[in-house]
Amino acid sequence: REGRQGSQGVVFDLGGVLIRDPWEWMLLRAEDNIADRFHLSRKDVARIGVELCGKYECSRWMHPLIEQEEAWWMDFLAALPEHPEELTVEYLIRETDRYIQPIEPERIRMTLERLLEKGMSLGICSNNVDFWFAKQWRRLELDRYFPEQRIILSQAIGATKRSPGHEMFYAVKRN
Repeated sequence: REGRQGSQGVVFDLGGVLIRDPWEWMLLRAEDNIADRFHLSRKDVARIGVELCGKYECSRWMHPLIEQEEAWWMDFLAALPEHPEELTVEYLIRETDRYIQPIEPERIRMTLERLLEKGMSLGICSNNVDFWFAKQWRRLELDRYFPEQRIILSQAIGATKRSPGHEMFYAVKRN
């Protein structure tokens, strides 16, 4: 889109564009995913993940990120019909970082660098939860490409991209 000073810009989504969706990849899709490793019902895991995203991605959470992550995993385990004793909140938090995986990292890096070289303003608009995003931000070193003021997350806005009021897209336009 046309920027305030006449510059062009590109807004990216995260999940499925720059990075594998972390909860889905971790719990269901990675070769060593949690569902298979702990013999969990894939149907239950998928349903719970979608429910938790629905609950968290629009709720304005004002607590530290670790408390948000603990609450997410406590809700996840509480919603599972049954799970092994060794599958704990602490275990899931420890495991999360290794599942934060970019999609085609070298290609993404080259694309982002090329866009910046051309003077493009880059932004992110994502249905995302603060604690997942913080991990993605660090792991992918997104600060190299995206200024913080151009990050629009559903949790901060209180609405998703699917919202009939288009709140996230209006927030992108303002930034």
